[in-house]
Amino acid sequence: MNEAKKMGVGQIHWSMVGALITFLLFPLFSVICPVRANGPPDSKGYDTQYLELTEQKARAERLFRKGVAAKDLKEKERLYLEVLKLWPSYAPAYNNLADVYEKQGRFKEAIKNYEMASYLAPEVAFPYFGLGDVYFKLGGFGRASKSYQKGLKIKPDDELAGRRLKLAQALSKKIVFDFDSCSLTPEAKKLLKEMARAMKAPELKGMIFEIAGHTDSIGTEGYNFRLSIRRAMAVKEFLVKECGISSKRLSAKGYGEDRPLASNDTGEGRRRNRRVEVRGRLKIGQNIIKNGVLLPRMLQGEKGR
Repeated sequence: MNEAKKMGVGQIHWSMVGALITFLLFPLFSVICPVRANGPPDSKGYDTQYLELTEQKARAERLFRKGVAAKDLKEKERLYLEVLKLWPSYAPAYNNLADVYEKQGRFKEAIKNYEMASYLAPEVAFPYFGLGDVYFKLGGFGRASKSYQKGLKIKPDDELAGRRLKLAQALSKKIVFDFDSCSLTPEAKKLLKEMARAMKAPELKGMIFEIAGHTDSIGTEGYNFRLSIRRAMAVKEFLVKECGISSKRLSAKGYGEDRPLASNDTGEGRRRNRRVEVRGRLKIGQNIIKNGVLLPRMLQGEKGR
C-alpha cells in the first residue's frame, strides 16, 4: 500500500467521524445559539426582546429629559420614578431623584438614592457630591468629608465641593483633653478657632451646634458624666467669649463614658475618648433637621408659649 492510499483511507475515516460528531451536536448547538430564520422574527425570540428593551430605554430617556425640564418637585419625582420602573439600573435617575428628595428635606431617601447612583456609576463625581451635601446639612461632618473626598478624586476642580470639604474637615476635628481635666490645651484652642471660622461661613449661618463632651472609663459613671458636661461647657464658653459665636447657636451636652471612640483598655484609646465633638443641625426658619428628617416646630418637642 503506497503513501497516497494511506492518506486516502485516513481522510475518509476522519470525515465520517466529523460528520457523526456534527450530527450529534447540532441540536445542542442550535439550542445554545439559535439560527436566525428568514422572514419576521419569532415573537418569543431575542430579537423582539432586544427591541422591546431598547424601546423601554428610549422611553425612559424621554421621561428623564421631561423630569429634568419639569419645575415642580412632585412632578420631577413622579417622572424619575417612572424612569426607574422602565430602567431600574439607570444611575442618572437615582441621582436626580435624590436631588429632589434633598430639596424636599427627605434626607434619608436622598442618601439612599445617592448611594445607589454612586454604586451604579462609581466613576461619576456628582452622587458623591450629593451625599456630601446631605451629610453636610445634617451636621455629619465626618461622613460629608469622606463623600466629598471621593467625588474630588474624580472631579478635583469642583470649587463648591472643595470649599465644603474644608469646612467639614474643620468641624469634624476632636478636641482632646488631659486626664481628669476640663482645661483647654493650646492645641485645643487652635482647633476651636478654626472651627469658629467654619461656623461663620455663609453655608453654615443657618446651623446650630451641639457640643458633646465625653470621657474615658476610669472613675465612676457619675463622676465621668459630670466631667463630660464640664468639658462641653469649657468648649462652648471659649467659642462664645473668644471666638464670637452666638450662644444661641450652641448647646452643651455630656455623655460621660457611654460613647467611646476606641478601647479603654489602652492608654491611646483612653486619650482618644477624652474628647469633645461638634455636631451640627441645620435650622431652616421654624424647622430643624434631625436624624435625616425635616421636623416642623410642633414635632420638635418644644413647648408652646
